[in-house]
Order: sequence, then C-alpha cells, then structure tokens
Amino acid sequence: MKMLVETRLRIGKKCFSVGKGVREILDAIDEHKSIKKASEATGISYPKIIRKLKTFENDLGFDAVVSEKGGSQHGGSQLTEKGRAVLELYREIENEIVDFAQKLVQERFKF
Repeated sequence: MKMLVETRLRIGKKCFSVGKGVREILDAIDEHKSIKKASEATGISYPKIIRKLKTFENDLGFDAVVSEKGGSQHGGSQLTEKGRAVLELYREIENEIVDFAQKLVQERFKF
C-alpha cells in the first residue's frame, strides 16, 4: 500500500517569504495575468495577496510581479524574470523534496 506524504517548504532571507501560498499566488498571476483574477481563482483575498507579495519582494530584494494600471481592458500583471525564476526554482525543489520523502517512506515505513 502506498503511503501518502506531504511536505512543507518555506524559503526566505530574513523571514519565510516563499512557500506554498506564494507559489499558488504566483502561479495564478502567471496564468490569469491579473492580481484580481488570481485572487478570485485562489480564493485568497486581494489585500492578502498584496501583503504576501510585498513581504516576498521585500525579503528577496526585487520585484516579482509588475502591474500596469488600466482596468480590465488595458491593465494587467505579470511575473518578472526573477519572479518566474524563483517560482520555477521553488517548484523544482518542492518536487524533489516530495519525491525524496516518498522514496524514504516507501523504503522505511514497513508496518
């Protein structure tokens, strides 16, 4: 029987600013090209997304998202190059940790 494994990964310099929640937010902004639509898609309030992004950006020292004002027809948000790089690196590390943890559980959890 295959055991379920869940891991938690949080990364940061001065605080834990990158975790599952920020990954989910960045993924949604990347997909929807809008913080408002990312909020609707994730169920995370708009103000909370803004707070999490500010914490993330302040901790790492660069902008992860750029936004243009202009309403639904002309504005939008997108990941910066560094924001996308952090997202991809986080996802790679997260996947490797889950794979490793699953392997350990399968090898050692023999009850």
